[in-house]
Amino acid sequence: MRFGICCCTAAILILGTACARGETHATDQPPKAVLPGLNADPHIAFFGDRCYLYPTTDGTEGWRSTSFQAWSSDDLVHWRNEGVILDLPKDLEWADLHAWAPAIATNNGKYYYYYSANKNIGVGVADQPEGPFRDPLGKPLVAARDYRGMQCIDPMVFVDDDGAAYLYWGQGRCKAVRLNDDMTSFDPAQVRDITPPGYNEGPFVHKRNGRYYLSWSEFDTRDPRYSVAYGTSDSPLGPFTKAAENPILHQKSDVRAAGHHSIGQIPGSDDWVIAYHRFRIPDGDGYHRETCLSPLRHNDDGSIQPVDVYESVDAVALDDAPAKAAGFLFVTFRGEGSPMTEQVYFAASEDGRKWQALNDSKPVLVSDLGEKGVRDPYVLRGHDGERFFLIATDLSIHHNGDWGRAVRGGSHSIVVWESTDLVNWSEPRLVEVAPDDAGCAWAPEAIYDHKNQDYLVFWASTTRRDDYAKHRIWAARTKDFKTFSEPFIYIEKPTTVIDTTIVRDGDVYYRFSKDEKYKAITLEKAPAVEGPWTDIPEFSLAKLRGYEGPACYQIQPAKEGQPATWGLILDHYARGRGYQPYVTQELASGEFQEDGDFSFPFKFRHGSVLPLSAEEYERVKAAYQAE
Repeated sequence: MRFGICCCTAAILILGTACARGETHATDQPPKAVLPGLNADPHIAFFGDRCYLYPTTDGTEGWRSTSFQAWSSDDLVHWRNEGVILDLPKDLEWADLHAWAPAIATNNGKYYYYYSANKNIGVGVADQPEGPFRDPLGKPLVAARDYRGMQCIDPMVFVDDDGAAYLYWGQGRCKAVRLNDDMTSFDPAQVRDITPPGYNEGPFVHKRNGRYYLSWSEFDTRDPRYSVAYGTSDSPLGPFTKAAENPILHQKSDVRAAGHHSIGQIPGSDDWVIAYHRFRIPDGDGYHRETCLSPLRHNDDGSIQPVDVYESVDAVALDDAPAKAAGFLFVTFRGEGSPMTEQVYFAASEDGRKWQALNDSKPVLVSDLGEKGVRDPYVLRGHDGERFFLIATDLSIHHNGDWGRAVRGGSHSIVVWESTDLVNWSEPRLVEVAPDDAGCAWAPEAIYDHKNQDYLVFWASTTRRDDYAKHRIWAARTKDFKTFSEPFIYIEKPTTVIDTTIVRDGDVYYRFSKDEKYKAITLEKAPAVEGPWTDIPEFSLAKLRGYEGPACYQIQPAKEGQPATWGLILDHYARGRGYQPYVTQELASGEFQEDGDFSFPFKFRHGSVLPLSAEEYERVKAAYQAE
């Protein structure tokens, strides 16, 4: 291991292992709740590369909550509050109390949010899973007056493989009906009673291998015996036969009243997760509950194994970015004109195209370490979801104007900053990463390697061993950006290669680099960070000359019927034009088109782009006051 840190900050925890398929991680202590505070009736859903939890806000006698919040995660362990997505007094005309037991479904390119309010059932519609949701009906979807002898609460919607959607609801009785194609209406004459033995509330339906599973909660939510049972059917409308082995979720030792659940399948796998609430530990009761996750497993015959409430869910890599960016942060430098132009500048954009300078076009981060200047800044979101890293080249051409010296006798280190909020940053530190005989360490970038559960940091270096004949891309691994592995050659070309950047789209990685032989940008793809990498020969920008510093980012995620939009910006250094923008809707095709809809407040130089959540975007703009 290599150590080369010039100043110290608190270390962070990076989860060391992904969810091990079939492993047991139960302990003699109940796991911590996954969400802070008091939350009940959680509905779990996977959209894109993120997981969402939609709970009831708990903690009041009589369950008198008036609004709903959503939470999202890219690993099932670290959760981000997406804020209030539906406020009954503000957003509804027909209810203002008892915001309970929500559920969500997607269809027709929209997201539909079903919820209990004043003991009726409503529906909201939004363009994204984070909301905000609007009431399309102005009245309940299911009115309590129409169904006597039960409570019209606890809705759940299941969308089958053919796109047909089914609504389930009820406390005391379980009702079911197929929704119309608009997802906001149904034929009352088609409503069925599918109440299984022992049923009390909280119906949930999932499908596996052609079999439909209805699960529900038994006993009262204030009763420590509150638990979950299930039955199966060959139809989403039943009848459902209650399984012989029940309940599948129940109290155990300090865990009491485990119930009102939902079930989600981890995308791309046959691994399942059950979300549920329990009495808060310690001193909880039916009004003070907390949300938990545990693995849910099916036997070979399709039956469900009992859930161990002492087993937590391990981290699962879903993605490293917000599901849909509400804004973007650009980090860059401005050239060699003065000591301050080789420092870190910020810009922001709502759409990823039109950029506004931040901080009055002055540097946000300044390094007085090493060569007393930084170039090529790269910002990334930590995989733990709790902090950000910004790394940069330790180089000042203004102070040391000899490019020959910069290639042969430059810094072996990169400059590192950390932040938990993109506003309050640590002091810079130098970390030595390059080999001992390196002449420089230029344009560092990093990507989280899901396979190895660490970060791959890579940069360009020349070395004395070949008399500094060419740059290669070197790399090292780290978990904390303080301690790094021994460096190794990551990319070797016949001639110099510099300015590598990597993005991930689904299960494929794409790698852009500058090949000095032709002064051109190359594009490769691979199934993993380590490769094997293959060229994309159809790359339409391969014949451009005099460009470097590629930065690639997703401008708009895919929607139903519409592919994602990716931006690629290239620094046209040969003519001093700064970044030139191109877009594509399919990285794998290599086909990029010029896009004249971009604008920059000044000439951006080699930098990087970070997608932001709505909260992050507003915080950055407020702190640095966009021009």
